[in-house]
Amino acid sequence: MQVSRRQSALSRIDAQNTSADVSGEFGCWLGECQSLQLVNLRGDPDDQLFQQQVNEALGIRLPIRPNTVTQDGPLRVCWLGPDWWLVMAPASDETLQERLGAALAHQHTSLSDLTGGQTLIEIGGRTARDVLASACTLDLHPTQLPVGCCAQTQLAHTVVLIVPTIQEPEQAVVDIVVRRSFAEHLVRWLMDAAGEDGYAFRQSV
Repeated sequence: MQVSRRQSALSRIDAQNTSADVSGEFGCWLGECQSLQLVNLRGDPDDQLFQQQVNEALGIRLPIRPNTVTQDGPLRVCWLGPDWWLVMAPASDETLQERLGAALAHQHTSLSDLTGGQTLIEIGGRTARDVLASACTLDLHPTQLPVGCCAQTQLAHTVVLIVPTIQEPEQAVVDIVVRRSFAEHLVRWLMDAAGEDGYAFRQSV
């Protein structure tokens, strides 16, 4: 299945609309990842055959521990519930959904493509986690939500999945999976929260 490039969910936001702090620097950056496919997967984690077939189709093991992520290069699988995962893969992997569908054809599972209804917003920089914390009651400190973990929560009154990807002293990068219809609202909220320390946009990829 070919995953075509979609119009950006942030098309009405001017990517040149930046805001620097008093020193002329940017505390964080924002962007959208469009070259991604999102696949919802449900099945029985206690079924060894199910786990084996998913592993063979994806080349990666399902995370079994709550709120964890397994990753192999650009392919990630996020734990969403006891029998529920989100597969995040490059759009260029055009056979991913066919491989999963064929592997699980005779099992009691559910597989659905969420690519058209959701998108991934990225935020990074030294103030990224502080900006997110201003719109979220979840403790986003790296000791509570480190790289390799994920969490479903509300951010700016919007249901999201938060997935930290990089955590360094002066550089954090966090991915946010959100419904496309709420993406603009979310980003405008984050722009407002980031205004004091400055923000910039990165071109969608």
